[in-house]
Amino acid sequence: MNKEEIGSAKPLVVSQPPIKTKNEIIEELAKNKVVEEIAINTSKGSYPDLDDFINDIYLELLEKPEDKIQQLYQKNQIKFFISRMITNNLFSANSRYYYKYQLWNNKRTELKEFKTDDSPRDL
Repeated sequence: MNKEEIGSAKPLVVSQPPIKTKNEIIEELAKNKVVEEIAINTSKGSYPDLDDFINDIYLELLEKPEDKIQQLYQKNQIKFFISRMITNNLFSANSRYYYKYQLWNNKRTELKEFKTDDSPRDL
């Protein structure tokens, strides 16, 4: 090779894999049961509405902006993000989960306790 050929060589271009869409990323998470695994480990399986809660987490992921999910996925931070979503929802009294499930379960328990006391009942 002479100097002219070396100077005119094209730069090596490393092709990037195509960027996955938000739906493809979430589909991959669902196939690998990532949300289920994190939710069960975080909750220790002690929540009666865990299946509904997991579906709500998937719904929240689908409602997030496309670029946010892609960015988290590309930086390999998606599992941490999901873990924080789950933790915040399970343990916060201001979360969707609390108002949708825990508050209802608490009131249902109170009602059961009220019905089982020895107070006279109307016939």
